[in-house]
Amino acid sequence: MAGAEALACSCISQLDAGNRPTGGFDGESDATAQAVTMAYDGAAVVAEARVENITPVAVGLGGYEGQEVRFTVDQAWKGIKSNVLFTRGPTQSASCGMAFAEGEEYLLYLFGPDGDGFYGTSICSRTKLLRDAGPDIEVLQEINAGGGFDGIAR
Repeated sequence: MAGAEALACSCISQLDAGNRPTGGFDGESDATAQAVTMAYDGAAVVAEARVENITPVAVGLGGYEGQEVRFTVDQAWKGIKSNVLFTRGPTQSASCGMAFAEGEEYLLYLFGPDGDGFYGTSICSRTKLLRDAGPDIEVLQEINAGGGFDGIAR
């Protein structure tokens, strides 16, 4: 279509196997540790949580498809001492959004909260399904052992 402008998430080119690992620790553990530590330092909240409820909403100035998600926290590594948290954000990857699935468990790296108390995340963060987060969990356990833990534990 001539003259149409395509919009895309600006971090999409950064998403590769090097900074979003899905396997176990291997020879790239130093790079993983550095990436997880940077994500931890930049996040307001880092937690393992299960999606309990999803409400479809329109978000942003463009009214993009989004979700308000209620999570039950199993373990918090940083920034939250409650066992419940809420996120709100777009679901389309073109706006760097993430679509969560009810009943799934995630490792969340969150920013916020906003004025309404909702946290946010994006595909640009290390947020991922918990089953894919083994290397991140190992690094977070090391941060915990070093005195960096300030959350709740199971």
